[in-house]
Amino acid sequence: MRVPGACVVLNGASSSGKTSIALALRDRWPGPLRISGIDTLLLCQAESFFGIAGSGGRGAALRAQLGTDIIEAPGFTRVPSVVDGHEAFDIVAGPLGRGLLRAVQKYWRACADEGIDQVVEDVWLTKDQALGFRSLMAGLDVVWVGVHCPTEVIEQRERDRGDRIVGQARGHAHLVHSWTDYDLEVDTSLLSPDGCAASVFDEMARRGSLSALVLALGYRRSYSADDAGRFIFLAGAFVDLTQHSAGLTMRTSRTTERTRSHPRGGFSERGTSKW
Repeated sequence: MRVPGACVVLNGASSSGKTSIALALRDRWPGPLRISGIDTLLLCQAESFFGIAGSGGRGAALRAQLGTDIIEAPGFTRVPSVVDGHEAFDIVAGPLGRGLLRAVQKYWRACADEGIDQVVEDVWLTKDQALGFRSLMAGLDVVWVGVHCPTEVIEQRERDRGDRIVGQARGHAHLVHSWTDYDLEVDTSLLSPDGCAASVFDEMARRGSLSALVLALGYRRSYSADDAGRFIFLAGAFVDLTQHSAGLTMRTSRTTERTRSHPRGGFSERGTSKW
């Protein structure tokens, strides 16, 4: 019988720090850990999948900046807006965008069913997107994590990176945490990526998930029962280590090469980010 893969879902606004947490988790994980997110699928799309609304003003200026003339797109359209008195851009999904969101959730469920351990980076724009994913992942051991960061800090990150659209995160930052509760919530303005990763492992240990994870890894790799028992022992030691210091790492973090610029704006450690 195939053992389902472990799954950690990180939901938060663009530039909130999800990828940094995911990489810290992968550095600590007792086996292969796959990282993917909605950006993984968006990067595969053609330019015509994305639009920027508005016949003039900020919409026209952003189209000129990004070198596109598409106003309304079947995938996702940025719509100029104002949030809390500040200029922002809302992200509105078209019919193909909504279809892509449903499809990627099914993909993540299929990965878990096939025994693939994974971290999912998501941005919940609507209630249907959030609750639909929770329903689809029912029956699996998923750690649902809300990744918070003050909008002012996020926008400073957008400015510092130089390839993000300032105001894009503000357009959805007030929405992403509106739809459901979490097992764990972290604030990346207060905790380092390693500290956030340690909190995830603490939550897994509290729920008894970590020993189950390590035991499952033992069976998936065809180890003996004695070996699987040793995996459980190591899991306990691993949790003890994470509790000593929020910033403790099990080994030297990997150096991650960042892709620097892209005409559509934004990037993550794995490549360019549409959101």
